Amino acid sequence: MRKRKSVGSVLDAAARAKAGADLADRESGETRTTGINLPADVHALLRAVSLKRAKERGGRPSVSAVLVDLVRRSEKDLMREAGKYLDLIDLL
Repeated sequence: MRKRKSVGSVLDAAARAKAGADLADRESGETRTTGINLPADVHALLRAVSLKRAKERGGRPSVSAVLVDLVRRSEKDLMREAGKYLDLIDLL
């Protein structure tokens, strides 16, 4: 039989999750909700990384945060690839 968590530990975990979500929102500024199609194996990998990060750092698992981190790491290359199309996006 599985041991039940105490109410205090559940509340602490919830507070850490909220703090992690608030921190992510403050770091990124304005956000937009979007839907993307990913191969199942890619999604599984991103989900696994998000679970590991949540366990290590606290907060809730976020595939979006993993994707933001990956894009930030590759930002210069992506901007170079986008070239003049980046200016067109700013007009929309």
